[in-house]
Amino acid sequence: MLFKIEGTDVYLLASMHCLPKLVSHINQPIFQAYQQSNICMFEDDTTNERHQPPNFRNGDGSLQPWAKAQQIIGSIAVESGFEFGSGLDSFLFKKSIEDKKEIEFLDIEDCRHAYSLAPIREQESMLSFAVNHREKVVDFLQGIYTAWRVWDVAALAEALQGQFCLFPETYGRLVTVRNQIWMPKILATISAGSSALIVAGAFHFVGPEGLCLQTKNHGYNLLEIG
Repeated sequence: MLFKIEGTDVYLLASMHCLPKLVSHINQPIFQAYQQSNICMFEDDTTNERHQPPNFRNGDGSLQPWAKAQQIIGSIAVESGFEFGSGLDSFLFKKSIEDKKEIEFLDIEDCRHAYSLAPIREQESMLSFAVNHREKVVDFLQGIYTAWRVWDVAALAEALQGQFCLFPETYGRLVTVRNQIWMPKILATISAGSSALIVAGAFHFVGPEGLCLQTKNHGYNLLEIG
């Protein structure tokens, strides 16, 4: 979903980080927003380590529970027809480099620290879920893709709340804390009168701490473009 902040040249784009293979959702409004924007802002650099990465391994060289869980979930996603690096954010990031756009980033640290800093019990719970509930992982991925495609805010918010219930510390850092860190930069971009396209994952836009409601709470009206 693409939003325009009324009275400005700033756009907010709710993206998916991975999409089904051979699926593209770069429609004309998104292209126009991209072309009109001097600045393209993304969560982080998807091609280089811009921040210190978390520790993936234990002292014996084995993967930490959170890293193993993410590895398994990634494999399930690929086996289920999803393709990492195919999301709107990845496409637009690469195009921004090719077109020599001004690129800025929202994150101040590697987002994977949200997983690595979670309590060990939560990491182990996530690993157990990935190992023992493959069908639920697939249903979750397909569900959020379907909800995002038609912009079913209620379904996205419900899916996000489900993750908060299962993994509160992880998703608190992954979504809520990052949204709080991002908002001052987003507001500064709006206040500066910049023409900008700001791209972030769909989960960051929904719920009481989402970017949509936070932006509205600061006095800005969002226009749904498509």
